[in-house]
Amino acid sequence: MVFSSIAFLLSFFMMAIIYYFSHMSFRKGLLVLFNTIFYLLMGIEGYIYLLLITLISYLIAKLKKVNLTYIFIIIILLFLAITKYFNNLNIIIPVGISFFTFKIISYLLDIRNNKYDHVNNFFDYYNYVFFFAQIMSGPIERCNNFIKGINNLDRQLTYEELRNGFIMFILGLFEKIIISARLSEVANNIFVNSHDLYGIYILLGIFLYGLQIYTDFDSYSNMAIGLAKMLGINTIRNFNVPYLAKNLSDFWKRWHISLSSWLKDYIYIPLGGNRKGTIRRYINVMIVSLASGIWHGNSANFVMWGALHGIGQIIANIFHINITNKIKVDNKLLKLIGRIIGIIITFIFVNICWLFFRLDFKEAIICLKHLFIFDNFRIDLAILNITYLEYIILWLLIILLFISDLFRYFTNGIDDFGKLPFVVRWIVYFSIVFLFVFLFPYGGNYVTDFIYSNF
Repeated sequence: MVFSSIAFLLSFFMMAIIYYFSHMSFRKGLLVLFNTIFYLLMGIEGYIYLLLITLISYLIAKLKKVNLTYIFIIIILLFLAITKYFNNLNIIIPVGISFFTFKIISYLLDIRNNKYDHVNNFFDYYNYVFFFAQIMSGPIERCNNFIKGINNLDRQLTYEELRNGFIMFILGLFEKIIISARLSEVANNIFVNSHDLYGIYILLGIFLYGLQIYTDFDSYSNMAIGLAKMLGINTIRNFNVPYLAKNLSDFWKRWHISLSSWLKDYIYIPLGGNRKGTIRRYINVMIVSLASGIWHGNSANFVMWGALHGIGQIIANIFHINITNKIKVDNKLLKLIGRIIGIIITFIFVNICWLFFRLDFKEAIICLKHLFIFDNFRIDLAILNITYLEYIILWLLIILLFISDLFRYFTNGIDDFGKLPFVVRWIVYFSIVFLFVFLFPYGGNYVTDFIYSNF
């Protein structure tokens, strides 16, 4: 069930009424009920599998048997690999399998490493694995953080929680059905004809798709965080204006933060991290980058995407050690210029890499070749299949996104927004409503799935 669909919005509204007006001691039980209904609506077979591995992992964590822990992790990883990459038997793939598999693995390994004790109440753990706001596309929450949140539900929810959660959800909804949908429509029109397009069109397609995948996933994360906050649960932030990253390492601290930190904690650090010398560090970076690519898909394009990011991080690190570290700059303006140059280079590299995410390997190579063939710089809107007004609106939405990211870059986002004067906040509210109504016809199909629900 897509968060931006009318069916979900009505369902959550009814659920919220029951949740708010029930006794506070019933809230965790209601979450069990809501999470169960939500997942059952997406298929009984997937629910049975998820219930089974939730129960088994809960029991294994209580027993603290190391061998059982590793055997079970291998089994669920094998099932994940079979369903995602070798599904010739047409096995039904449970919705969100990558995300809940990683959540369960992180819980088992954290218990194994004595980071915290196992969850005593099975239904608390059930809520962690099944939490409807995160089950389809994350974030990959850590169990200890989530349990702390739901153990604090027997209290009166504050106005600030409800307000900030609602704003987060609405902004995510706007980002999805207005900004991302418009970017998606134009980017798709370009890549459908990419064999026949060159230069400026390929450049525009790369740029728009880079913004599309960002706004699509960021919108889901904001909606998930907002939904949780409206229920009194604080969850981790999954995006932190990644396109304003100063280098690739910084980018991966800002993009899909829950996956990046998962790969760091459970693959990079156990491999030795940066503790065993430079060469070993770079090998570990490549392993993690390739793992990230394979996590998204086992085809050559995803492997290339992961490899490019690994190579890019290594080159950036070598450049940093041998050049930037040796240059002492005290002038603030020069430092700012250097940072802006770093942001631009990182943005260009990341967006070119997205070609291998959007297209299969051969098509991506063709697009790369076409990218450097320029006849002229004039855009024929007929090729983009949009009107002049729609083209203007497209760029206005991009500017709006840039302003929003600048605000989030220099502030604490929604928390700082809540501290603004009453008049300013309500001007922003009315502006969002106006833009929603005015731009809705240009948003495209607002019930389309989120890109990351495929992973």
